[in-house]
Amino acid sequence: MADWSGDIHGHDVYVLALGARNHPESIRLMLDDYAFEDVRTKHVRKLVRMVFTGDARVTRRRALSSKRFVLEVRADSTEYSASVSGDSMDGLST
Repeated sequence: MADWSGDIHGHDVYVLALGARNHPESIRLMLDDYAFEDVRTKHVRKLVRMVFTGDARVTRRRALSSKRFVLEVRADSTEYSASVSGDSMDGLST
């Protein structure tokens, strides 16, 4: 387990990385409210950098009666995504 919190471009940011005994080459990566499952360890640095430099994509999707914001990042040929629910981007850590 490793965690970090601090200021990036004027925003409070929290990062948490959790290893898994059953999957030694992947981790669970939390970026504020977004949880990425099974991130290959070789992609962690690139994924975090892309999110915090604005090279990730955030889309809004509707599922039944709720709205979700999906954060998508491509590292090499693998695409990772994580989502949070909400009605607007205001108040969400993105």
